[in-house]
Amino acid sequence: MRDRVLTRLLITLLAVTVFRIGQNVPAPGVNASALTGTDLGVIDLLTGGALLDLSVFALGVLPVMVAGSRRLALLAGVLMAAGVVAVAAVRGGHLLHDRDPLTLVTMAACIAAGAALTLRLADLITSAGVGDGISILLFAQIAAVLPSQLNGVRESAGVLALGAVLLIALAFMVVLPAVDQAQRRVPVQYRRDSASYRRAPGAAVYIPIRLNQAGLSPIMYALVVLYAPLVAADATGLADPDETALWFVAALPVLVVLFAYARIAVAFDPNEVSTGLWKSGGFVPGIRPGRNTAEYLAYVRARVNAPAPLFLGLVTLAPLATFALLGIDDLALTGTSLLIALCVAVTTVKHTVGELLYRRRLNEIPTK
Repeated sequence: MRDRVLTRLLITLLAVTVFRIGQNVPAPGVNASALTGTDLGVIDLLTGGALLDLSVFALGVLPVMVAGSRRLALLAGVLMAAGVVAVAAVRGGHLLHDRDPLTLVTMAACIAAGAALTLRLADLITSAGVGDGISILLFAQIAAVLPSQLNGVRESAGVLALGAVLLIALAFMVVLPAVDQAQRRVPVQYRRDSASYRRAPGAAVYIPIRLNQAGLSPIMYALVVLYAPLVAADATGLADPDETALWFVAALPVLVVLFAYARIAVAFDPNEVSTGLWKSGGFVPGIRPGRNTAEYLAYVRARVNAPAPLFLGLVTLAPLATFALLGIDDLALTGTSLLIALCVAVTTVKHTVGELLYRRRLNEIPTK
């Protein structure tokens, strides 16, 4: 068991290493000495600083977060690669050795191929490593830029402000795991003649309805929606983006709440769960199978998940308000970085522990 877990950890470490190397290797035709960065630090957050460097893995996991699915992520990667190269050619010609069409096409193809390879590395981590591949690579990106952001907090606002940031991170480490693991367990029973009952006679069975069905995705969707016009304005030179404006601080938690409610609506389908339960010979005690069970599960889901989007919005707003009072620059970025990094870390540790327990139970099952 330990050898298998160690192998999974090594595969994950190798995939992350390859990913980070690719994010630090400039694409063909890029003048690395002319790279100076930008004021939109969220680009560092979503790409690990790779997009600002026009590297091979410049897009990071951004195509998946924007597209929502791996199939659409490939198309999004191609479109984003073309857009990045076009902006670099028009607005940042000094970043390129030349603007020859062949060079631009080669650069776009290289960045698009890097996006496809990033998806493959994420799938490798998910299937043969530890944790969700996209989450692990996202955590690697944030971990690469978070130290510099914290150092920027210390330089701009002082040691006390940095201490406040670390205290918020500590509070997140206590609260987030509790909310992530909280669930309502709906008891289930099976008919004695059903296959499910014969596999585990007398065992306690239940349908878990998590408090936070939305997970981390609402925060990422809100960031993409809010920063898309800012990035476009900065790229075209039409306006100087300001991510510390009052409208931004107010809009981010509101969008997080709206996206969370939308995500919850599709994350748990009561009709599908009810149908699967009925086909397997199961039922909720005191509830008729079929439509009545679906209505009951929908009722329970609505009551359990109602506070979760508000909690995500409050968690998003808390660091923004705190950092605004302390006068910390890039307040939205620093607070979101802490939130995402801690959420992904908690999820990874939980998955690792679950893998160990699963392997231990497999070893305890007697073989004939």
